[in-house]
Amino acid sequence: MRTAPVALAYLGDPEALAEAARVVSALTHHDPLAADACVLWCAGIRRAVLDGTFDGVREGLDLLPAGRRDRWSSWLAEAESKPPEQFRPNGFVVAALQAAWSAIKHTDVPEHDPGRGSFPCQHLERALTVAVRVGDDTDTVAAIAGALLGARWGSSAVPLAWPRIVHGWPNRRAADLIRLAMLTAQGGQAGQGGWPGCARAPRPAVAPLMVAHPHDPGVILGNLYTDAAPVGAGAVVSLCRVGCDDFDDVAVVNRVSAWLVDQPDANAQPHFVVDQAARMVLELRKEGHVVLLHCAAGQSRTPAVAARYTTLTTGIPARSALAELRGLLGAHGWTLNPELRQVVEQL
Repeated sequence: MRTAPVALAYLGDPEALAEAARVVSALTHHDPLAADACVLWCAGIRRAVLDGTFDGVREGLDLLPAGRRDRWSSWLAEAESKPPEQFRPNGFVVAALQAAWSAIKHTDVPEHDPGRGSFPCQHLERALTVAVRVGDDTDTVAAIAGALLGARWGSSAVPLAWPRIVHGWPNRRAADLIRLAMLTAQGGQAGQGGWPGCARAPRPAVAPLMVAHPHDPGVILGNLYTDAAPVGAGAVVSLCRVGCDDFDDVAVVNRVSAWLVDQPDANAQPHFVVDQAARMVLELRKEGHVVLLHCAAGQSRTPAVAARYTTLTTGIPARSALAELRGLLGAHGWTLNPELRQVVEQL
């Protein structure tokens, strides 16, 4: 259940990864099978992060003692050939891993058909749902499956409704877990501007933006210079990196961050993220909130999601919605990149 962070700390060194996985496992579990399982899963997580595949689980067999590789290969094959519900009870480490692996392998990856609301990364939600429904030691199986699914599809594949309710001790929220994961993968070193642990994200060299959405005055289009309080916003949907203290006047449950990078080919699943962000704005509006929708400059990601929101709420075609927003935001430095334009049109 707790093995995923070990993989993030050793992405460049599989042998050291295996050694660390065994040491961490041995803190509480003397059984060498528990250590083997952690090695296999860490190897799977490492490969998923680096290459976006599930191949690392079987590659991890080479990191096990030679005398136990065939047995584990057989257990993996059994999980690949039997449905998840066959692995009950699953409190024992072998059955728990098999249940998680079976849930992942027996859940089809959806086709990429954004116009019909079908996205490959929905495999994360669907496979994790299957893992939960296996039953018995549900939290263990779901935690194991979720770690590998998250590594394969990334945080941008997590439905935005989920991070709103994730919380734990001591006062941790989903954003805190993302920060810890990023720092672990980066060897504890913060990136540009001190992100992800900075108090406030660096502001770009642009003018402040504060414009009402053309079809909903309860949605304010802004950038990192736009504060929630002056516009009366009780919720914020961020499409860029934000600091720990940005928008701290808004209830944490109403601070939603979508992982979207304003560079061509930099997003793993841009269609899903744009659609999720627009639907989250809609959900927050249904809850009665004035919503601040923003990215760093307010010139590309913000109008892309705003256009998708237009289509969702009015039925206006994407191209017309984009043209309307271009007329509204042109004076504010509209620079919608071609990939995001295509994403909105394909949705």
